[in-house]
Amino acid sequence: LFYKEENPETFSEMAFMIPDEGAEMWIDAMMIPRDAPNPEMAHRFIDFILDAEVGAQLSNYNYYASPNKAARPHLDEVLAKPPVLPSEADLERLQFTPTLKGEQLQVFQQLWSEVKSR
Repeated sequence: LFYKEENPETFSEMAFMIPDEGAEMWIDAMMIPRDAPNPEMAHRFIDFILDAEVGAQLSNYNYYASPNKAARPHLDEVLAKPPVLPSEADLERLQFTPTLKGEQLQVFQQLWSEVKSR
């Protein structure tokens, strides 16, 4: 959207869409390694980023969607509506990738390796 706003003529024929079959739901994740040297500071940093106003500032700066519902009132208008923020109808067609284990994970890894090698 940033580039579309900067140069509307170039991007006039471009639109965001979700296939009828659906698509993968994106997620943001912050994790603390088991052997982190300062887990307390890591928790404080995560709490800082999850603050509604701080999270909105980060999204507004990066011009990127926020997964933090509490940040929505503080987002730039373009980041708080579709296509950046999926509509309820879009959300129904989005799904999370399932966790794979055992044989399913092995098959997936094999297929992914074949895709990357071509």
